[in-house]
Amino acid sequence: MQRARHTNREIERSHESTKTRKSERNLGIRLIFLISMCVISCGPSLVEVFLECPSPDRKLIAVVWAEAGGGAAGWSQELVSIQGADVPIEGLHDRRNGEQSAVLAINSTASAFGLKWHTNDRLFITVTYSEQPAVFKMAEEQRVNGRLVHVSYQELKSDNRFSTLKSTCQSGSQRIENPQPRRLK
Repeated sequence: MQRARHTNREIERSHESTKTRKSERNLGIRLIFLISMCVISCGPSLVEVFLECPSPDRKLIAVVWAEAGGGAAGWSQELVSIQGADVPIEGLHDRRNGEQSAVLAINSTASAFGLKWHTNDRLFITVTYSEQPAVFKMAEEQRVNGRLVHVSYQELKSDNRFSTLKSTCQSGSQRIENPQPRRLK
């Protein structure tokens, strides 16, 4: 009789252990599903190019762009990337590593960007903020198409907040000011 009770307890523990494993597995599956949905829905739903600024020799282009997403919770950032002139601008938001990554990434508080190519390998970026930004990345150099580009920055504070981002480019004798933004995504 005592052996039967002992065996019944072992069977109950075994059933409880199986139920716990199934519950943990279901929780794991739910967690993976939730993370997958977040990644799918939280990716950029908006990508907009504000300025394309070619180097004096026209072999490189500095690009001011923004991306946003996340639905109701929302997130956004403004970026400056440098890429080869032969690289299609449409894939800009897919390039995240090495010479394809942004040299500057900030939260969306900038009100103006000024880009000036001093030479083919020296880019000067002025960023005007209306409030304190969160800077996610600020690289001082980047290798693009085998060319090492040196980047310097100047941050300016402004009380003005423009309804749309202002941008200017100076490259040799060429000057571009506030072109129409172009939506990529």
